[in-house]
Amino acid sequence: EYSTDYTIIAEEELKKSGYLELLTGYTRNAMEYLKLKEEKKGKLKIYISLQITRTNKMRLEYVVRAFEGEKEKWRVSSSCFARHSVDVREILPALVAGALAHIGQDKQVKAYRLDKFPQYVNAVVK
Repeated sequence: EYSTDYTIIAEEELKKSGYLELLTGYTRNAMEYLKLKEEKKGKLKIYISLQITRTNKMRLEYVVRAFEGEKEKWRVSSSCFARHSVDVREILPALVAGALAHIGQDKQVKAYRLDKFPQYVNAVVK
């Protein structure tokens, strides 16, 4: 069980990236889809982060963690690999949608086969 009122807090690394606004918006849309309500002093603190690792392919990982006070309630990470030529902004909705089905659980998921769950993608990009 966890509170239904929340506030989103971006991790420092995300704040320095050019994806803060987009990822925050997609996360907010996902929470609204789950009937959670954003409040400035929400009891549920939702921390979001994005890690991009570049090797022979680009690996992206979106992590969303929820805390009430000092206690972590759940953590979901959604990841994928892409070519370096892919625009990261085009992948962000899929990463958030991949995590959406698992909010409230501790889970690591791969963001693929989202064609099976178009409602999650639609909820994120609404």
